[in-house]
Amino acid sequence: MNPYFTKAKVINKEEIIGKDKESSLTLLSIKLIEPDMKPFRPGQFCSIRVAEGYFRAYSIASDYKNFSEYKFLISTGHEGVGANYFKNIKIGDEVNFLGPNGHFFIKTPVAENIIFCATGTGIAPFIPMIEFLVDNKCDSKIAFIHGMKHENNLEFYNKLHLEFKSKCPNFISKFYVSKPNSVSDKFNSGRITDEIKKIDLSKHQKTQFYLCGHPDMVHEITTYLLENGISEENIISEEFTSPGFYQKED
Repeated sequence: MNPYFTKAKVINKEEIIGKDKESSLTLLSIKLIEPDMKPFRPGQFCSIRVAEGYFRAYSIASDYKNFSEYKFLISTGHEGVGANYFKNIKIGDEVNFLGPNGHFFIKTPVAENIIFCATGTGIAPFIPMIEFLVDNKCDSKIAFIHGMKHENNLEFYNKLHLEFKSKCPNFISKFYVSKPNSVSDKFNSGRITDEIKKIDLSKHQKTQFYLCGHPDMVHEITTYLLENGISEENIISEEFTSPGFYQKED
């Protein structure tokens, strides 16, 4: 056993099958064995060994106060070393990972207004982040803008948003679907950037913006915020490399 690795075993695997294979997700729970616990800061990730010499980074999507069990929300609706590893993994299988690592976490002092932006499984790090805010009796106004390519997983993601709202009285959320298959009042057609451009940023100079998901989304919104007077210290971001979530226009 490499001394830098943490060894764990799979204790639960839930497959969320969307209306097409591309939208499939896997919610994986692991129990740490060696060492049997490791603290992490809300928003951090683990680099999981998915094949000899191959690692993939996944944000921890579970209660940051539980040091012995981690959950991960993984996109498995495509072909790839990481996706295929999690498609085939079974309860009881051993998992080896590095970490937790990363500098994507809640900044203090916490702003009176917070805007979370995520594409697809980019919601994962916000799960422990919101738990952290609730535990610390944060009364900030929180807006969550969540984007995806199709609405196939909208029901699953909406359940997470409803959980957030039940814990945070000042919580609102909006969904954006870039390539919708239908018309619905449950989401807006378009991209997260469309919502950001509706905001009067002159009134949000002290707002903290948290961005997680597709690199194009992170780069585009970061550039727009900086060009409109939001300071770099109030833009906290983490990029994913998951394909297909964000449709950038030329």
